[in-house]
Amino acid sequence: MRTAARFVVLAVALALATLSVPSLAQQAPIDWGKYIDHIVDLLEEHSVFRYEIDWTAFRAQVETITKPYNLETESERNEVIRELLALLQERCDLHSLFVPTLEITARQVDWAESQSVSGWGEGFESSYGVSAKMLEGRIAYIAIPRTFSGLGLEVEAIARMAVELVRLIRLLDEEHPAGWAIDLRSDSGGSVMCRLLGFLPFFVDGRLFGYASPTSGGLLEIDDWLSYSSGNFIETTLSRQSGSWESSIIKTDVAQFTLSNPNAPIAVLIGPETASAGEYLAVALAQNPCVCVFGGGPTAGVTTYLSWHTLEDGSLLGVASKYMVDPSGTIHGIALRQVSPWYTAIAPECTTDPIVPDVVIDVPRGETYRQYDPRLAMMQELLEMYRRYGWELSPYLVEYFKDTLLDAALAWLREQAAE
Repeated sequence: MRTAARFVVLAVALALATLSVPSLAQQAPIDWGKYIDHIVDLLEEHSVFRYEIDWTAFRAQVETITKPYNLETESERNEVIRELLALLQERCDLHSLFVPTLEITARQVDWAESQSVSGWGEGFESSYGVSAKMLEGRIAYIAIPRTFSGLGLEVEAIARMAVELVRLIRLLDEEHPAGWAIDLRSDSGGSVMCRLLGFLPFFVDGRLFGYASPTSGGLLEIDDWLSYSSGNFIETTLSRQSGSWESSIIKTDVAQFTLSNPNAPIAVLIGPETASAGEYLAVALAQNPCVCVFGGGPTAGVTTYLSWHTLEDGSLLGVASKYMVDPSGTIHGIALRQVSPWYTAIAPECTTDPIVPDVVIDVPRGETYRQYDPRLAMMQELLEMYRRYGWELSPYLVEYFKDTLLDAALAWLREQAAE
């Protein structure tokens, strides 16, 4: 049964959500040629390159791409869209994406099945794969998994993910931790709104981040700020008509609780696979003076704002339409640059414009990418059990499970807590 608190989360989710959920029902045959044209229309209207691209020439390129394909066949139609978006990737837009209807349906089915089996999770066990536990020295640890996306799910499902984060953070806080380690190294993106709601107790009054839009004059204009104040989010938007700033309050009653030790040190861990919404969360958390950001290097640099559009067949098109602005006024991702391992083969000439940690730790490459092995969490639990019972581990296992970055962050947390 839904509680009143969960309805509040859903209300907030509806207010913040940029992801509309498609209706898969089709009332009439789709003209697939017009379907592709509509995608180009959306790119021309919303892309960060909307004032830079020669759209007549762009459409001619798309027409050439389309000719060999049968748009009635979904696989061929999807290949056309992939090649279409590759034209933006050549300009270093590696954030815009297309999510086919079948993929959305599969995500929704997987989510529904996981919920029917595991529900909301009990104790520190999470049905979403979030890792939450108390570490030695009364350090509370919470890690967002790579799978924590919500892409293609209904707004209520994303709201439930936020509530699960709140539940785990509240449980950890009941242990009265001396410090917090928030691990975003596997957070490759998803719903920004979900993360803001889930980590709300860690925010302090002030700006969290903003957005800058391109203008016809070739400049970027900061036109949107998201701030936090006394338990609520405040969105301040620049009106194009009046030239004045307009503010609206987004209430978030469900997550309003004060940490047992609001002055406890907080280590935020980032890495090369921290991307998109993970990067926004890292920037927002960093505004708390208790936070120190640790990393083996910068984040992925996928910091643009995606505007989401539901297409006629229920598929989703995410268009990179604005740039992130941190509270200092620095605009990130000006060229949508990216050097994450799975993108360099596509656009190796693109350089990065990421979030840089406060403290850089020299982390061996093999150790860095081992963090994203889904089997690692289970093996680390086994390692902790060995340590708990004083069982001897082989030097090989000790070295394999070494986490240089986390060890450095924990050392800092324990030092800060002891002061």
